[in-house]
Amino acid sequence: MAHVNTVTSLCMLILLSAACRTYSVSNSCAQLYSGVFTNNHVEGTQVFLRCRIFLPCPHLNVSKVEAIEIYRSSGDHLAKMDSTRNVTIYPAGLAIKAVESGSVVSTSLHMLGIHVQTSALKDDAQFGCAVTVISSEGEAVSLTSSSKLDMMTSFFALESVLNYTRLTFFQSAPLRYRQHNYYYGYIMGASSHRAMQYCSTLDGYLAELDDKEEFDAIADFILTINITVNVMVGGFYDNTENKWIFQHSAKPVTFFTWESEKPLAGGSCLALKRVQNITSASVFMSDVPCSGQVKATFLCEVDN
Repeated sequence: MAHVNTVTSLCMLILLSAACRTYSVSNSCAQLYSGVFTNNHVEGTQVFLRCRIFLPCPHLNVSKVEAIEIYRSSGDHLAKMDSTRNVTIYPAGLAIKAVESGSVVSTSLHMLGIHVQTSALKDDAQFGCAVTVISSEGEAVSLTSSSKLDMMTSFFALESVLNYTRLTFFQSAPLRYRQHNYYYGYIMGASSHRAMQYCSTLDGYLAELDDKEEFDAIADFILTINITVNVMVGGFYDNTENKWIFQHSAKPVTFFTWESEKPLAGGSCLALKRVQNITSASVFMSDVPCSGQVKATFLCEVDN
């Protein structure tokens, strides 16, 4: 549980003219969150550390957030954000990959976050954060919180989630073509935005069909696994530009093979449609609402 205490030396370093007072308040508004995340595979995971303070703070009238700092329990300082949102990174032997910082006035949320490469953390790690605030009486107060990250438990949990996502949402055997993998997503009726989010769990995007050869390979894949519903792929009709554009690369769509007339309806997204004849089946391009209001699945493309 987070707690509040006053560290006189820290207060005096940050605000030499401010008085310090000791508080003993449980359920502090300052909280440190830690965990691991990935877009694709466990080997590419990073640790995230986020120190946040929500105002108003229980039992303490805060007039200003002066600084937020993240550190290791060993005393090594990792990062610090001052009242002007300038962030300082300290060389503490950890590979800090990214920094998140911000102050959202509308919800009185102040936050400093960092991403650390997991290879730099050999064992379980204990982290802490300190938020220095100025009280309504003009005193400097340090609100602290700590978090222990169990590396192995986090890895197993993350791998379990990734495997569950792949098994539940996607065809287990992807199409491999031109050093790309194409995964068929089972979810029916997803909007193009939500389909892109599903694809991102594989570190991919809605499939972008660049030419006839790629289209033919994907059409054969759809016929082989016997998909009978529309399959959403990359591409939407931009009313402003009056052309079809890929959502991921923002490049114009240059290859088409329509079932009938070229559709021009705004709010349309590209899809592949199976057309069954008496003796054979074919695949053509069609359009579906980007809002996901029809029965359509989707196809993700993942770069190798």
